[in-house]
Amino acid sequence: MKYQEFCESLARDAATIIRKYYFAQEITLKEDSSPVTQADTEVNALVIRRISESFPEDGVLGEEESRAGKNTRVWVCDPIDGTLPYTMHLPFFTFGLALVDDGEPIVGLIYDIISDRLYYAEKGEGAFCNNERIRVNNKGWSSAKINYDNWPLASSKIKQEVHALLESQGIWCLKIPAALIGHSRVADGNMEAAYLAYSKPWDIAPSVTIVREAGGVVTDLAGNNQRYDQEVNGAIVSNGVIHDKLLAVLQLSEKSKF
Repeated sequence: MKYQEFCESLARDAATIIRKYYFAQEITLKEDSSPVTQADTEVNALVIRRISESFPEDGVLGEEESRAGKNTRVWVCDPIDGTLPYTMHLPFFTFGLALVDDGEPIVGLIYDIISDRLYYAEKGEGAFCNNERIRVNNKGWSSAKINYDNWPLASSKIKQEVHALLESQGIWCLKIPAALIGHSRVADGNMEAAYLAYSKPWDIAPSVTIVREAGGVVTDLAGNNQRYDQEVNGAIVSNGVIHDKLLAVLQLSEKSKF
């Protein structure tokens, strides 16, 4: 695969930085009160430096820092997905990277550092975890395991209605505090679906190619395709079997602003 060696080398070097600061962090708060650490900024800078050296015409869209490119290709990076649990020394964080060409993801990487599970996919080439082929499962709605991320702008009433409806139908609702971990577990068949209501592309772009190449489905919260080099309308990630049912449940939130 064309980009695999480059992406995996970058992910391993990013993990070295992330491990370095795991128990020695200086934490500051952004304007939205979310935490940021030296590891976040150093990893983001590493990504920009490596992309600039190897693909100088490409842009970088990172959570902490970005760089404009000269073509339609943008590398979307989440230096640490799960910074809050990372600052609490909890094992729920990943490094995420995607190559997006004219809005469409064509490469995806998620590195679950604590478990040493490196997920990688290129469009048309299949999805892999530690170089072993992975596939979504074909389980249905009954007893499905669905991960949900934070829902900051939805009302408490909407959240309660959605979760109550899911649980009343026998769904296991999980809240893994790192979206990309949930998406990777859909891709490897350990979960059936996940959804998130964030607008930032780095929370979903690294997952798209991996999940689709594993046989799954990724849409926005309205069930539509979307660009991944700009703000997004959340995401639904699934094995495909339960996608429409989950979408129907989430329509309860249709009047809620994300």
